[in-house]
Amino acid sequence: MSLAYFTYSTKSKKIVYLLPIFNDNYVFIIVNDKDQGLIIDPGESAAVKEFLSAKQITPLAILITHSHPDHIGGVSDLQTTFPDLKIINYSHFSAIKDLEKNDFSFDVIPAPGHLSDHILFYEPKEKWLFCGDVLFRFGCGRIFDGSFAELYSSLGKIKKLPKETMVFCTHEYTLSNLEFCLENDLIPKDKVLELLTMAKSIPTLPFSLEAEIKYNPFLRAANLEDFQKLRTLRNHFKKSY
Repeated sequence: MSLAYFTYSTKSKKIVYLLPIFNDNYVFIIVNDKDQGLIIDPGESAAVKEFLSAKQITPLAILITHSHPDHIGGVSDLQTTFPDLKIINYSHFSAIKDLEKNDFSFDVIPAPGHLSDHILFYEPKEKWLFCGDVLFRFGCGRIFDGSFAELYSSLGKIKKLPKETMVFCTHEYTLSNLEFCLENDLIPKDKVLELLTMAKSIPTLPFSLEAEIKYNPFLRAANLEDFQKLRTLRNHFKKSY
């Protein structure tokens, strides 16, 4: 199999595969011990189909955090290839309960701000969060059709999750976000070398929510006003996300 991918697993029976696509996106595929899989944010289909075929995985559903093209571009082709696929998104997420019989359990959390139809998928047994473009390592998403208040509130929902939560965001923005933090003195000086070394080791996902709350300036913002100033400053950084 020539396709590049990364693997994350714990002591459970489920594995998360990270498939890099485009310049910095990931598609996540969660697989149980019956070789059944869930596909999260398939921005394109070719890599996903190649992976499923090589691993002999039967896909059950596509989970969509939001409707930007780089998150849904592969959905139509995957539906054509696998007609029985369930589509779970902002408008249709009640079917998430149907996956429990296959040992997949998720809480769906509305999280507007980046985009009005953005949702989060939280796996309470594993304490895994698939957060799309709301939270990044050392960063957060840009605001498109939402507001600063909405995005700040959505990040607040993430902060309330268990500190043991491992976070899977859909973009590899860690190094650029860290550069922004360093340029604006937002990271403790004694952690700079350690964090820079970490940020250059791909993939930088998943990451610990506990550590992110400690170092991510957008999660540390004291109030909405501070958050708005910080997000506006990030919008004008040389690598703006």
